[in-house]
Amino acid sequence: VQLHLNLGLQKALQAALVKDIQADRQRTTTHTGLTPAAPNGAAVVMDAHTGAVLATASYPTYKLTTWVGGISTAAYQALTVGCNKTTGGCPLNNYAIQGLYTPGSTFKLATATAALHDGLITPSSTADDTGTFSLKAHTYPTCTGNCTFHDATAADAGVVNVTSAITKSDDFFFYTLGVRFYHTSVTVPKYNVNAIQDTAHQLGLGTTTGIDLPNEVKGHVDGKTERQKLHQATPTAFPNTYWYPATSLEVAFGQGATVITPVEQAQAYATFADHGIKHQPEVAANILTPEGKVVHKIGPKVTGKVTYTPADWTAMLQGFIGAVNTPHGTAYGTFKAISKVPSSYTIAGKTGTATTATKTGRPPNAWFVGFGPTNAAPGQPEYVVAVAVAQGGYGST
Repeated sequence: VQLHLNLGLQKALQAALVKDIQADRQRTTTHTGLTPAAPNGAAVVMDAHTGAVLATASYPTYKLTTWVGGISTAAYQALTVGCNKTTGGCPLNNYAIQGLYTPGSTFKLATATAALHDGLITPSSTADDTGTFSLKAHTYPTCTGNCTFHDATAADAGVVNVTSAITKSDDFFFYTLGVRFYHTSVTVPKYNVNAIQDTAHQLGLGTTTGIDLPNEVKGHVDGKTERQKLHQATPTAFPNTYWYPATSLEVAFGQGATVITPVEQAQAYATFADHGIKHQPEVAANILTPEGKVVHKIGPKVTGKVTYTPADWTAMLQGFIGAVNTPHGTAYGTFKAISKVPSSYTIAGKTGTATTATKTGRPPNAWFVGFGPTNAAPGQPEYVVAVAVAQGGYGST
């Protein structure tokens, strides 16, 4: 079997993931004052136009030679440390296809796509971000409980549209979309209360990607229908089936009960990068004879299509480019400080900072998804890199 994996890239990706996680553990997270435990993480590199998996890394890991000739009991026990803990790191897990992480703002790809596709907004629609979103002030004056939400990063950003909201990762804008989808689905029949969830599934989030590796784990996207399914399957573990404006608000910016794998996120952004064409991620490229003759070529597999108008796609793309390349972008400072990529090679991207359980003193999950060059010539590859670190702090760093 001949693989798409590039050995040099594979080594570089694994080394970069380890270096990043070790650095996370030495850095106190801004805003929370917590030092990340960063127990596990993963990264995936794909060709957006074919689905070819060029590298995939998981941490913690081990040397494959440990298994050669049989593994000792002591060595196996050493590998299983942390495997039975929900917050631990298990070397036996392939976190690229089995790690479930709250996506945070990287999920805004799905929300923006749904809002534009369903006509809830246009590229020119705006919201005035005052820094604080109140459900009482937006449609629900009788709201009780948690009715006020604050921006995590772009506080008091002023008037934003979908492009600048993606660039700044403006939570207020996406709070508005979550609440509007809930409200309009009640008052206007053409709008679907599950529009964000349905779009996420079309992109590949909350579904198996079909990658040609064993034991892929499926994430799930929080929603009214999903909560009912979970409750029916395990009533004790999932006692609540309610779906309120605030829960719709949470799912719109990648919080709540949504969890996805890095390979799902790589597929979703690859789908966007390829103008809505979804490919199955594939590690294997060809089947060869012992002499090296190709007897079966494993071609790209298209598994879905997400429709974008040229105007909608461009508006979102400019937002992702801005996140990396403009001063208001959430990844701009990091790229400006350490990136060695030439300016002619345009990268787009999205940071994600996902609250896990702040009451127990855990830092948020950290995400970054990048893709480029966005100006690739026809027939040339465009790469997607998705990275997630559990309790790694802020995606912007």
